[in-house]
Amino acid sequence: MHTHPAKPLLRSVWLAAVLCSLIACRPNEVKDTGALAPGELTTAEKESKIPPCPELDRAMCHLWRECHLDDKVRCFQLGALYLTGKRTLPNPQRARTFLKKACEMKEPRGCYGMGALLAKKPKTFQDAIQYLTQACEMGEAQGCAGAGNLLLRPPRTPSRLQQARDILQQACARGQHLSCTPLGHLYADALGGPRDLQASTRAFQQACTRIQQPDACFYLAIHHQKGRGTPRDPAQAIALYKTICDKGHANACLNLGVMYAQGDGAPQNNENAFLLFRQACQNKLVQGCLNTGLAYMRGIGTPVQWEQAAHHLRLGCTQKDPQSCFHLANVYLKSPTLRNDNTGHKHLKQACFLRHVPACEQLNQLYELPTLDLEGYEESAFFFRKSCALGQPRSCYGLGLLNKYGRGTDPNCTEALKLFRLACRNGFSKACNAQCTKKKDDE
Repeated sequence: MHTHPAKPLLRSVWLAAVLCSLIACRPNEVKDTGALAPGELTTAEKESKIPPCPELDRAMCHLWRECHLDDKVRCFQLGALYLTGKRTLPNPQRARTFLKKACEMKEPRGCYGMGALLAKKPKTFQDAIQYLTQACEMGEAQGCAGAGNLLLRPPRTPSRLQQARDILQQACARGQHLSCTPLGHLYADALGGPRDLQASTRAFQQACTRIQQPDACFYLAIHHQKGRGTPRDPAQAIALYKTICDKGHANACLNLGVMYAQGDGAPQNNENAFLLFRQACQNKLVQGCLNTGLAYMRGIGTPVQWEQAAHHLRLGCTQKDPQSCFHLANVYLKSPTLRNDNTGHKHLKQACFLRHVPACEQLNQLYELPTLDLEGYEESAFFFRKSCALGQPRSCYGLGLLNKYGRGTDPNCTEALKLFRLACRNGFSKACNAQCTKKKDDE
């Protein structure tokens, strides 16, 4: 899920202040509104209570006076200028005072500005949401966008997600196109309401076509590629992936490479696929480095180059990607130029620690060799246990044998039989007839 932090809110307030200074910050004539309400002060009485203007700038003092005469627009403009420091030194406290006053007088931009201020600190997020929601209810579309984005932050409870979905829908419909992307995810993932893939596609389409938002175009391409909420159209998916891959979107390059490698929507082209995987890797995408390493390792779309394979797989392994560590191990176990069993075993262990089942299985096959000493059996027991916990029945059987014979662990027939039964239930037939008694004849 992609959310946008509150920082753009401040930028919008600054833009509003600039616009006000250019076109709206002109003195208004005081209009006679007729009879005063009970307890209401006359203009002269209000003016007599205005505190002295602390500013040297005449325009600021004009706004100061008009705000204290209950002009909600001038209060917003004054708060925005104190917030941005456009005509005076930034003063968040005064900004808060005048933006809050504007909001209390039903100026939606004042509520929006208050939300922007409060969204800067996590402890005031809830207050920010209330102000932004208030701005949204008064018709300020940016308030809808800001409130929706804050509601997507933890805790992501069902009620908050439902509220986020409703308010982002309003923002997207009112032209806040950035809000369409998180809205598309909420529709697609059935968050805050039922899954609606057609609505998800429309939301991504709006953000992609109106503002060329890269993530929206990426997920729109996925929908076209897989036929989610729209008829499957791999050619359209390729066109979208190409556009944003050229702009540096690593996942788009990766998916486009996969489509070329599979001949999906275009003739199979392993050379293009390899170049796209390498481009994704250059943009720091682990899966791109993995696919590039495998291409070098297997000679797909490029000549076999073991050194380059090791280099690219190591990039992924250092990021704790288990597949990268597993294939890096096999580079060192199989390469005619880089072969190093110790290094290969080290990376297999690393992959197994990262819960990569084939790595644990490969380690277990190595540890089944009869030449292992006691220390080796202890390590074998550790990796059998790891692989058994990942659901590999053969490893459960091997761990049962170690418990039966006391290799790498104390002899324990009860545990051994339990492991044999587990392996048998999970389809390893050899374990079904395995026996264990407390006698040590079998050792």
